[in-house]
Amino acid sequence: MERLWTKSYIKLTITALLLFSGFYLLMPTLPMFIKELGGSESQVGFIIGVFTISAVIIRPLIGGLMDKYGRRVFI
Repeated sequence: MERLWTKSYIKLTITALLLFSGFYLLMPTLPMFIKELGGSESQVGFIIGVFTISAVIIRPLIGGLMDKYGRRVFI
């Protein structure tokens, strides 16, 4: 039986953790930034909604393309 926790797997897991942490740390600060630029509450909600919905739509599409063309093309 192959080991799951290889050096490559650990490096990939840490990289993914850092990438997604950086990406999602933007979400709590984004409303304050938009308001500082003069945006209204409805604009804040719209931008956060577009941000979230685009992620939900893009992820399955990219996943399908990765399955079709291989992961190395996207790395």
